[in-house]
Amino acid sequence: MGWTAQMYGMVAGCICPVEVSPFVVPSSIVPMVLFSGFFIRYGELLDMYKPLTYVSHFRYGFEGLALATYGFNRTEIGCEEMFCYYRKSRKVLELLEIQNSNYWLRRDVLLL
Repeated sequence: MGWTAQMYGMVAGCICPVEVSPFVVPSSIVPMVLFSGFFIRYGELLDMYKPLTYVSHFRYGFEGLALATYGFNRTEIGCEEMFCYYRKSRKVLELLEIQNSNYWLRRDVLLL
């Protein structure tokens, strides 16, 4: 994610004048962040907006990070409460609606 953000800033700096790029970069990043699945989950989007999620590199970074953290049959998450719904990492992935996602595909897309 850091490399893609740095590349995005470099490209915007080359295309836009110095006075304009501080306004262009944030306004062009906001739609990609909105369609990443962090703020609005994929299942909650209207059907006409779902294809836009495949363009956002933030989506691939967010899902890849979540899958690396909670995927690969991780052990139970420690919880002090008597009942803890998110004790199993599978429940966290179900909440994020990425339980069937492929980590390696997400990684490969970010490497491109």
